[in-house]
Amino acid sequence: MVIIHGLHEHCGRYQHLAAYFTEKGYAVYGLDFPGHGKSAGPRSYIDSYLDFINPIETYLEMIQDWQPGLPIYIVGHSMGGLLSATYLTIHPQLVDGAILSGSLVKVPEYVSDFTLRLGKILAVILPNFRIVSIDSE
Repeated sequence: MVIIHGLHEHCGRYQHLAAYFTEKGYAVYGLDFPGHGKSAGPRSYIDSYLDFINPIETYLEMIQDWQPGLPIYIVGHSMGGLLSATYLTIHPQLVDGAILSGSLVKVPEYVSDFTLRLGKILAVILPNFRIVSIDSE
C-alpha cells in the first residue's frame, strides 16, 4: 500500500493508517513530495505538475521491485487523491487498486472567480505567493 499525502502534508500524518494495515500484514509505504515533510525544496512549491506525478511512478516501480508479485494499492487523500487519479489515468499498469479520500477534483465553491484569475496572474509574476490557505488540521 502506498500513501499519497495532500497539500501542506507529509506521509508521517498517516502513521495511524500505516500501523493499522501493517498489523494486518500489509507493507505500507509513503513518500513526501518535493517541498513537503522532510523532502527538499521550497515549501509546497513545484515548477511542474509532473514534479508530483513522476515521483509516484518512480516509487511504485521501486516498490514493485521490493515486493515482487504482490498487488499494489494507492491510498490518496485530498491533493494526493487528485495526484493518484491523474497517475492512474496515465499509468494504470503498476496499480491493482486505489482508495481516494476527499480528492481535490475541482476548485472549492468558496474560491471566487476573481481569486482564480488573480491566482493565474500571480502564478506567472510571483509563483511562490499564496492566495488560498489550507487548514491541515
